[in-house]
Amino acid sequence: VRVLDSETGSLINTVNGIIYAVDNGADVINISLGAVLINCSSLEYAVNYAEENGVTVVVCAGNTKSDMKNFCPAHNKNAIAVSSVNEELIFSEDFSNFGDGIDLTAPGENIVGYNAMGELIAMSGTSMSAAYVSAAAAMFILDNPGCSTGQTASALISNAQDLGEEGKDIY
Repeated sequence: VRVLDSETGSLINTVNGIIYAVDNGADVINISLGAVLINCSSLEYAVNYAEENGVTVVVCAGNTKSDMKNFCPAHNKNAIAVSSVNEELIFSEDFSNFGDGIDLTAPGENIVGYNAMGELIAMSGTSMSAAYVSAAAAMFILDNPGCSTGQTASALISNAQDLGEEGKDIY
């Protein structure tokens, strides 16, 4: 379900898109967008609705070099929040958000893909990182039909390589 056009989107389209995806059989929803909003009740509702209905939600942490606690929907506890690392598995400090709510990190620099205009280009951002984690979640669900969102998140997190300081950290 695409909720953005080539340049912009709206909150209501995003909320409606999430609910539509849940109601039409999605197993994983990737939300590679966000805004600096502390309280975004409609988007919070949609993410929570997805989780309550067994749909894994993966969100980008954001690209403002700041704490993701103010970035919606990344701060939602029912979503898997993803930050970015570069090719050397070093945190992407030039753009990636960070914070206690980060669940995973994935490659997010110089990722080759198609932009909204259909052109093949190299892009950087936590949106690219979230796509990797969404794909891994989908593969896990394919191998484990009927698993819960918690089981999916737990499997991804417990099988991730620990980078930086040992144990969970803000990156």
